[in-house]
Amino acid sequence: MSRGYRGIPAEALIAGSVDEVAERFRSFAEIGYTEISVRHLTNDQPKVLGSLERLAAVRTAVARARTGRAQ
Repeated sequence: MSRGYRGIPAEALIAGSVDEVAERFRSFAEIGYTEISVRHLTNDQPKVLGSLERLAAVRTAVARARTGRAQ
């Protein structure tokens, strides 16, 4: 990832724990973004499914932060 991914500069990529990714996504929400496109770095089905589960947790964390509810 340090060299980027398929033409996307490394600094534009977001990866990390649920909390780290949620924080980055919240920063986009704060400036008006309502959608983010996600592309998985692997074709390994179990890894993709795990990533989708974590993204669901990210979405919940971002939504909770927007409504001011505790996590």
